[in-house]
Amino acid sequence: MNKITFTGTASGFPSKDRACSSFVLQSDSKLYQFDAGEGSSSSALKYKLKYNEIEKIFISHLHPDHITGLFLELQLMYLAKRRKPLDIYLPQEGQKGLEKAADLFYLFREKFPFRFRFIPLRPNPIFRSKNFALYAY
Repeated sequence: MNKITFTGTASGFPSKDRACSSFVLQSDSKLYQFDAGEGSSSSALKYKLKYNEIEKIFISHLHPDHITGLFLELQLMYLAKRRKPLDIYLPQEGQKGLEKAADLFYLFREKFPFRFRFIPLRPNPIFRSKNFALYAY
């Protein structure tokens, strides 16, 4: 069974009542996050989603309302003592910049108890699991 929890539905304009773009797909007890807009981590706490159970994060594009919450989420995973590796899929043009930004925000990968890596989106399908396939258009 698949279930979607919307953790952010605001547009690019900030809202006092909603976080920016983000949702989590639960598929066969695995969690997959799509986008990480500002406020998505607070919303995940509100909906009792467990950060350390997120299998993969997919960033659709690099507008701030789809990505600015990513680094806080990584910090929260660190503080929650995550151990499982995390792959973050994103447009290829953002890979090197986000790797540098992680260092800028003192999220040094060598100090993390889990491996996280930025993976450029490749031609379709981007990702395939037992229950769904992800394609980019």
